[in-house]
Amino acid sequence: MSSIFSLASGFHAVVIGGAGDIGAAISNQFCDLGATVTATGANDTDLARSLLKPRTGLALATLDVTDDAAVKSFAQSHKRVDALINCAGILARDKEFEIETFMKVLNVNLTGTFRTCMAFRPHLAKAKGSIVNIASMNATLALPRIPAYQVVNLRTSYQIDKNVQVYAQAENALNRHYVTFGTLFDTQAIGFLPLTDPRTVSPASPLGVYAGIKAKF
Repeated sequence: MSSIFSLASGFHAVVIGGAGDIGAAISNQFCDLGATVTATGANDTDLARSLLKPRTGLALATLDVTDDAAVKSFAQSHKRVDALINCAGILARDKEFEIETFMKVLNVNLTGTFRTCMAFRPHLAKAKGSIVNIASMNATLALPRIPAYQVVNLRTSYQIDKNVQVYAQAENALNRHYVTFGTLFDTQAIGFLPLTDPRTVSPASPLGVYAGIKAKF
């Protein structure tokens, strides 16, 4: 009986951000299990200071996940991909409150992950492979000096056959209490209230869990 950690012959994993400490550990584990691995770093400097060392089955490459063309070309250079691991990420404490830095962080941590997922989708569909996205602990609690993203929505589905699908989703899975910015209004519109702030906010939806079945006839 095979171990639950055994991999198919010819298994190839791509570890985006593999030059980082977490990515390096993941890359080495895949190699230990007999897989071939392509691990990336944002630039040659990141690759040079990585904990990853040359070994059989390991290839290193530079990749800027904010570059659409580079990500697409990198994905197309692969013949087979069984697993895509996204663990490229940056942070800039305090400076993330500046819009330019904030947008840069989003472009790497969020949009960069989306880029690689979409670019490698054809390979993964062909191999019936998997995507693993590594998230920050900021997903579960607020940290000082870094704008936090704490709203988690989960969705999954399973195709029983070509006509029947079961699905489930959880909205605001961590049940975080927050407000969303609404519209602006005339503070003088309600004369008997001493309103001075034209901004409106509304509470976010609480935890909601849904499940169901979709059927085609």
